[in-house]
Amino acid sequence: MIALENDGNVTFQGSWTRRLQEMTGLVGNAQPPLPHVTAAGTLRAVEYVKPTLLAYQRDGAESGELAGDVWKITVA
Repeated sequence: MIALENDGNVTFQGSWTRRLQEMTGLVGNAQPPLPHVTAAGTLRAVEYVKPTLLAYQRDGAESGELAGDVWKITVA
């Protein structure tokens, strides 16, 4: 997974697609090493942190935070 961050907000999250290439101006290029700064923002790796749920709990909303150069997304 990859995220496009601009001023501390994730504006795109997904994979290295043509749409993301057009957003960043990197059309026709292979995915650069992350993190990578572009005019549209910074491309960063995304890591999902899976919580350990108890028998009475269930997955809910997601929250994310920047940990070093990686966006860590946790399911609440």
